[in-house]
Amino acid sequence: MIILEDKEAVILTPPRTGSEMLHRTLCSRKESYWVCSIDPHGYQNRHSTEIPMEWKTYSRYIVVRNPWQRLLGLFEENNRWRKYRAQSPWSFIEYLDRRSELNWRHTWTLSGWAGGLDIDGVIHHESIPEDLRKHLDIHSRVPIDFHPRTRWKDEYKLVDYDRLVDLYLRFVPDLIYGYHDEAITPLIAKTFQ
Repeated sequence: MIILEDKEAVILTPPRTGSEMLHRTLCSRKESYWVCSIDPHGYQNRHSTEIPMEWKTYSRYIVVRNPWQRLLGLFEENNRWRKYRAQSPWSFIEYLDRRSELNWRHTWTLSGWAGGLDIDGVIHHESIPEDLRKHLDIHSRVPIDFHPRTRWKDEYKLVDYDRLVDLYLRFVPDLIYGYHDEAITPLIAKTFQ
């Protein structure tokens, strides 16, 4: 999480939303802090929603990302870890079927992660500089390592209908963050077959 005291704002940063570069950039400002807290499994990291008492009254913003593209990022992250541990990579289907064996990062949606917190604004991974200007009047060049997957839906065309419908139902709560037009609905999933 990022605390911006001069803006009286807290920026909540779920995993795979470009948070590392956002932390590095914003926390280099005066009166800005990179705050680690306890995650859902008891580990300290930057992806917590436990806002320390002294900042609980600040405005709250959440960084979000297209849930389907975020899931692909989590899949790639898992395979990087598997490679590091000299394990063979998983296929995307295997990842979908086995991600419940992994830690919370791979199973929680953005809405589930935020856990009912009152949010004052949304900062989209795809438009971080613009959203920072709009919500917080911060004019900063955030060097986000963002490579838009212009053909990301093609990666889901290899996934069967039932799994796609399960993902859609899982991601429905995250559509409130502005990704309803990009959703792989059950109707669209039928066209993939």
